[in-house]
Amino acid sequence: MRKYFVFYILSVFLILAIFIQISYMAVAKAEQPIISIPDPAEDDKGPGYYGYPTNAVFGSGAFDIIKLEIYVTDTSVVFKTYFRNLSGNPWNGPNGFSLQYVQIYVRTTQRGLPARADTAGLGVYLRPDYSWHFALLISPGWGDSPLPAGEKPALVYANGTIVMQNDVFKIYADATNNAIVAEVSKSLLYDVDNIAKWSIIVFATSWAGENPDRIRSLSVNQGEWVLWAATDPAYLTRIAKAITFNIAPKAMDMAIYSSEYPNGITADEQYRILDSYDPDKGIPAMVPALPSVALTTTVTQTIFSTIAKTETQLMTQTQILTYTSTITTTQTSTISTTDYTTTIILGIALLVIGIVIGYFIRR
Repeated sequence: MRKYFVFYILSVFLILAIFIQISYMAVAKAEQPIISIPDPAEDDKGPGYYGYPTNAVFGSGAFDIIKLEIYVTDTSVVFKTYFRNLSGNPWNGPNGFSLQYVQIYVRTTQRGLPARADTAGLGVYLRPDYSWHFALLISPGWGDSPLPAGEKPALVYANGTIVMQNDVFKIYADATNNAIVAEVSKSLLYDVDNIAKWSIIVFATSWAGENPDRIRSLSVNQGEWVLWAATDPAYLTRIAKAITFNIAPKAMDMAIYSSEYPNGITADEQYRILDSYDPDKGIPAMVPALPSVALTTTVTQTIFSTIAKTETQLMTQTQILTYTSTITTTQTSTISTTDYTTTIILGIALLVIGIVIGYFIRR
């Protein structure tokens, strides 16, 4: 009788050990990012010569992206943008932050989708091979209508369809890690099996809900509630003209992930890209800049001509979708890691069980 009792206890212990290992592996899958790229700290200067408003709420690093991570769970794709310092939530934004306006533009590998090169008020355009299939416009969350016309976070498709923040498109702050998180149901996205092959551009700027484009205004003069566009006097005339013609870039920081930039971009690359506007010709900056390869004058002029004629006040809202019912999603594979500590413990446990069983069998 004693022998069977020991076998029963050992069997329960074995089942629990296996369950713990499986559970830990499931957590590891959820926590392992598909994409993780760093972005240089202290490059939150736009094209290299921008500065913050002088009001104390704008803490140093509030617009400084330091990392982008994308995770995949069984039901969602999670975009996590880390900042050097979120600077709290001084105006009690519903989504847990107040100062930032994050825009994420995604080009998938799926062919035949509508694609666009404009951005939501940033004064820059995307290079044709980075033109986006969908964009995430991420705001503090005031208002009751979606961006870009309203103030609520929005998932915008290139065909003009808009999904406003809801229970399958969640926005929140991870204050502990100074991150802004967008959690999007897989059912709302294209091509989730190929996330590692997407091209992604993330912009961070200053939220100003009172402005039509929801972005804080640029000024050549330093001020309490404006982005200072001329910390270096050498750029004063040039940026003043760009502001007048509405082609000044309004991004304070940016990060890029693609096959061209698998490890992100450097601060100098960011400055060069955002400083590529031409105020004399009325040409905005292209993101990223044209690659350093031989291109004919005709091709270059054609690209810029097309962009220059694109409407600046962009993103016509054609359809807003509201989701209230449960959505069935298709599960995709995720990257997992082996936890060797747990595996070793399980192996030792099995070894002990084997020794004990052998001992009782011999008796």
